[in-house]
Formats: sequence, C-alpha cells, structure tokens
Amino acid sequence: MRSRLDPMGARISTRPPSVITDVNRAIRDPMYQTKEWSQLRSKIMSRSSKTCLICGVNRVTHVDHLLGHNDAIAAEAAFCLGVSAAPTWQGRFYEGPFLTLCGPCHSSKTVLEQNGRLLEWMQAHWCKLLFEI
Repeated sequence: MRSRLDPMGARISTRPPSVITDVNRAIRDPMYQTKEWSQLRSKIMSRSSKTCLICGVNRVTHVDHLLGHNDAIAAEAAFCLGVSAAPTWQGRFYEGPFLTLCGPCHSSKTVLEQNGRLLEWMQAHWCKLLFEI
C-alpha cells in the first residue's frame, strides 16, 4: 500500500475511502446545495473579509466546519474548545463554529481530519482558533 506525507509531515495511507465515509458524503453533500447554506456561507465570507484564518491569504474559497464530519471526534473537539455541539453532523451543519480557509489550508485540515487527527490540527493552530470561536 502506498503512503504519502500529510502537511504536518506524518505518513498517511492512500487507501480508498471507507464505506462509512461514502455514506456520510451521501448525507452531507446535498446539504451544501441548500439555499440556507448558501446564505450562511455568504454571511461568514463577508464577516471574514475573505481572509484565511490560518495563513492570512486573501483568497478564501472555503467555509469550513471546524468540528468536522466525524461525530466522535467532533464531540471531543467541542469539549476541548469549551463549545457546545449537536451530537450529529446533520445537527451541527448550520451551527458552526466555522472557519474561512484558503484551498491549501482547507486541504491540510481535511487530510488530518480524515485520518482522525483533527485535534492535532487544532493544537497546531490553537491561538488563531481561540480568537475565531
């Protein structure tokens, strides 16, 4: 099995996504097409002046759900941040907290999140996150 390095230098597997990931994607992808999400995304983008929270670049293309898609990891992340969060992805979808990220920073977070390392990413960017949430 091939592997590659993630943005933080650790080896990650390039295995195909799991069935669970595919099921979650089938549930969440239509939610991104709703009028409510479009309006919320526009509001968040304007509030941030389209600036990436992590690197500061002014080319933001993503509004990211900080707590991510994995319910178990989201619960732990919410606890660490001291914020409340709905127990399911569907319940958290419109609640936030949200981040504005450029493409490369979003990809970096997503890779770590998909490998169960969201808390590691949050620790690396702790100071910036505290001011955002």
